[in-house]
Amino acid sequence: RVFSSKRRLSNFFQFKDRIPQSLNSHLVYKIRCAECNLCYYGLTERHFKVRAFDHLGLSIHTGKAIKGVDTAMKSHCRQHNHTVTIDDIEIIAREQNSFHLRIKESLLIKRDKPFLNNNVYSTPLYLF
Repeated sequence: RVFSSKRRLSNFFQFKDRIPQSLNSHLVYKIRCAECNLCYYGLTERHFKVRAFDHLGLSIHTGKAIKGVDTAMKSHCRQHNHTVTIDDIEIIAREQNSFHLRIKESLLIKRDKPFLNNNVYSTPLYLF
């Protein structure tokens, strides 16, 4: 009989560095407007921080307001004079497979029916 132990060096130390949240990609996220409590679900295959800055309407390099990508949340904030910060954006799920990522986003939109998503789904959900 050979002796084996469940105690391994890998159980005591992490050998890989953790990736900062701002650099994670392939995510489903939720943005909640702190002023009116409306929410928006989205997905990104880019770095989280890059997509978040799109919604905030800021340059990722300078932090100054920019024109460009007009997202549903950015339009909502402009129309109602509300503000959203990076703290109002929450990562809900991760998935490396793009199709599975879209399914997760679609299921969340279907479940919660957020007003800002305007009944848009990433992937149609059919049983048959």
